[in-house]
Amino acid sequence: PVGTGPFKVDAMAANRWRLSAHAGSWRPPQVDKLELLVLPDASSRVQALEAGRVDVALVIGPDNIEALEAAGARVETFITATTFAITLRTTAGGPLADVRVRKALNHAINRERIVASLLAGRTVPSGQPGTRGVFGHDPELAPYPYDLARAKALLAEAGYSGGFAFTLDAATSSTAADASVFQQVQADLREVGVTMTINTMPYPLFLSKTVRTEFEGDAFPISWAAWPTLDTLRAMEMHSCLRLVPWFCDPALVPVMKQALAERDEARALALRRQVARALHDQATGLLLYELPVFVGLSPQVRDFTMVGYRIFYDRIALAP
Repeated sequence: PVGTGPFKVDAMAANRWRLSAHAGSWRPPQVDKLELLVLPDASSRVQALEAGRVDVALVIGPDNIEALEAAGARVETFITATTFAITLRTTAGGPLADVRVRKALNHAINRERIVASLLAGRTVPSGQPGTRGVFGHDPELAPYPYDLARAKALLAEAGYSGGFAFTLDAATSSTAADASVFQQVQADLREVGVTMTINTMPYPLFLSKTVRTEFEGDAFPISWAAWPTLDTLRAMEMHSCLRLVPWFCDPALVPVMKQALAERDEARALALRRQVARALHDQATGLLLYELPVFVGLSPQVRDFTMVGYRIFYDRIALAP
């Protein structure tokens, strides 16, 4: 590793890096040294923070908040410029190819309950590709409202009054409380007669299947990620005909996205992004659920810690005097 960053690497091992301050950086650091440890599961990171072994514990669960605060630590929440979603394979035929069915599934999900009960109320429900603060976010584009009667009516209109079944292929423990979220979505859909079977797999296998959309199931949790560019186009292109093996394709949106990418006028560029976002919302390409939070545990001596997207600003880490 060579560069002009705030730290230089003194030693590297498979699960531990030691770094020291690079005072000549254009982003001078606030601390003299830094040690990065690989602790593969959230429980080990929480225990290390409680024991004083580490000062920062990344990617912990919302269920750890109470215990850490009781131990004198604090937990901060950062929104990752990502909308967490369950993507539906609309190109594979079957019930999910019908927009009325997809809208019905969206109306069946109680997003507010998921945020309040499973994510400690530290984020907001979403129904669009861009999170707050991302270029292209539309404050007027609301999530589908929780409406079981409307969901059942749309299913009946589409010919599925008796419900249907589909499979979700998913990796768990890759984002905060994701296993619990999938189970809650499963329970919500059951209320309108839809059975969602959850097929779990290791995260590396899930990523491998994502490359060419080689899932056996009908849905999978592919979030709408706008980082590191903080531009909704990055997320929307992934959920379009521009993908090598698309799971949703509306050819009419491709020229609009290309025009948005080339547009130099900021107001027109923003309007084009919002046009695409609204079209994708109306097509209900998946179950867009909430702005994805990352929970970070901090010891009492950490005065400042900042993340944008998934990027840590190492130069801003500061300790209490």
